[in-house]
Amino acid sequence: MPKHPARRLSPGLLLIAALWTALAAAADTDRLTRFLSDTRALRATFTQEVRDMDGAVMERSTGTMVLERPDRFRWDYLEPAEQHVISDGRTLWLYDPELLQVSVRPLGQALANTPALLLGGDLGRLEENFIVTPLDDQEGIHWYELVPRDPEAVFQQMLIGFRGETLAQMELTDHLGQSTRLTFSDVEANPGLDPALFGFTPPPGVDVIGEGG
Repeated sequence: MPKHPARRLSPGLLLIAALWTALAAAADTDRLTRFLSDTRALRATFTQEVRDMDGAVMERSTGTMVLERPDRFRWDYLEPAEQHVISDGRTLWLYDPELLQVSVRPLGQALANTPALLLGGDLGRLEENFIVTPLDDQEGIHWYELVPRDPEAVFQQMLIGFRGETLAQMELTDHLGQSTRLTFSDVEANPGLDPALFGFTPPPGVDVIGEGG
């Protein structure tokens, strides 16, 4: 069976997936800290938009996600194309049913050279690694701006927005001015999650690329 190139995942995906371990030791940043310290698991639906430097939408997708600390997550992209990104805390699976292809990588290796590496490592206190600035409310959402202190960081800015105490939106901007925004709905904090959600067995007939391929 011929192998096809894996469809590119937008830059926001692994950023959000690895956020859990990134900010668990956050210092006093009000509702941002409360949310991260009180939330051990999360379930939500999402809409993801990638925009160019002029604000024009380049890509739009929707799906569902679940997260459970530490480092376990599942992002199921449903529209316009089905994709699944799953981690059991050690291994990352990137499954594309249309291409009949799954990429398998150790989690740490998979996050190399991405914003998720910066966010997913042993960062210590939030303020030691980011300049955190509370911003004014906009349309009922309270925003925090996170700017990396590392001048070599591959992203320029991250915004995290809350509606009340509930995570509402996140936005990443790279150095070329391209942004990726995720808007969350039906957010449920600390749901009971089946551990099987974070495992994956490639279906018969699927090309397996990478470790175990």
